[in-house]
Amino acid sequence: MTLLLETPEPSLRLIAAAVMEATGASMADIRSTRRQKEVVSQRHIVCWLAARLTGKTFRQIGVFLGGRDASTVREAVLRVEQRMAQDAALASRVSAMLAAIQALAAHGVAERFPEVDALAVAAHITGAGVPERAAIGASTDQIVAMAGQLMALHRAAEAAAGALVAAGGTVPDELAGLGYAPLQSPERNDGQ
Repeated sequence: MTLLLETPEPSLRLIAAAVMEATGASMADIRSTRRQKEVVSQRHIVCWLAARLTGKTFRQIGVFLGGRDASTVREAVLRVEQRMAQDAALASRVSAMLAAIQALAAHGVAERFPEVDALAVAAHITGAGVPERAAIGASTDQIVAMAGQLMALHRAAEAAAGALVAAGGTVPDELAGLGYAPLQSPERNDGQ
């Protein structure tokens, strides 16, 4: 009788590290807003592999990749699928990356690339008696995760403010106080 052991799910960091190793990309490139064809392709491959190998949502993958939204990740996954259907060499490279990531995860390497819970890190820092001291102990990965989460929340707040104004409403004081404008609907330009 053989026992089937479940392979641990690879982390997004492990997937990104495998793509970086295979393509020569850097984490800064993958998380950047750069639009050069090679960088975009590398980022898209990370999206496809993450969608295929993890239970992460497109939103979670997007946050990891610098605060991108779910529709951007979904589009990246579709583009990689289309490109692989037309380009056997790309399909072979991506398949090799997929196999390598699965092998690494099966041998416990996934645990060396832990995910970062940005909200838990932020709560730890802000809940400490001396937040400045707690912040000094944050790793680069934790800081990057918090920045990605902050940017995702910023985009959501901007979208919410815009939707409220488009519907004829005003931006709540909580959002206006954080700089999300316009403060009043466009029809009220008479100083009221």
